[in-house]
Amino acid sequence: MRGVIRKNDSAKQANLIGRLNPVILGWAKRRHPKKFTAWIVDRYWHRLGTRRYFAVMAGSKTRQGRAMVSYLIDPRKIPIERHIKVKSNANPFDSQWSGYFESRKKLQKAHDDR
Repeated sequence: MRGVIRKNDSAKQANLIGRLNPVILGWAKRRHPKKFTAWIVDRYWHRLGTRRYFAVMAGSKTRQGRAMVSYLIDPRKIPIERHIKVKSNANPFDSQWSGYFESRKKLQKAHDDR
């Protein structure tokens, strides 16, 4: 899997997922050679709402008796962060721009505290 990701590091996300799905399914089929594909899909691709997510058990059962499950992140759920560009003529070593960089630092700190 690591090799597929490294070879396709500049590929679009949809193309990379298209190349990873057969690798993941092949791994699952080697792990369970006597099971049908439908059983493997039900075992590893769990339904959350209307989508199926690839998930694996992260170990033994927890104290409450529930199994720990790890899901791949859905990239559509990650919010887009817009960054404020630095003015092209701003110089951090020039004293006339010190106020500008201090205000940027305050904005960054306020953003990090959220």
